[in-house]
Amino acid sequence: MKKHIQKVRGVELIYLKSNPPQLSITAAGRVISGGWTDGTLEPRFYATPPQDGFQEYDFIAQPPFKTTTSISRPITAHTRIKKIPSWLNGVRVYSETNYSEALLNNTINPINSIDIDTDTDTDT
Repeated sequence: MKKHIQKVRGVELIYLKSNPPQLSITAAGRVISGGWTDGTLEPRFYATPPQDGFQEYDFIAQPPFKTTTSISRPITAHTRIKKIPSWLNGVRVYSETNYSEALLNNTINPINSIDIDTDTDTDT
């Protein structure tokens, strides 16, 4: 069973120019030992949009069956919002001991934008 990672160290948002626009989310953190795998950002779901406009995620991963080292190790997770809701102000990612957040208004600019090809048709 997946568990929260020990600590989230940062969140990066990248606006993807596509139709419709998408948002790439990458979180970096630390786990308490080697052997952790499958870092995942699990979204929290809401009956109504959150008042602060932050989509929240839990940063979880698969712990090792048997701990191999007790040295803290880095881990990353990635997800994408394929349809950006109008209420979205930012993203907040939770670990076992802390959280980190990134604001959307600091993301949507030419420096942080990447064109992606959403056309899956190919010419033969």
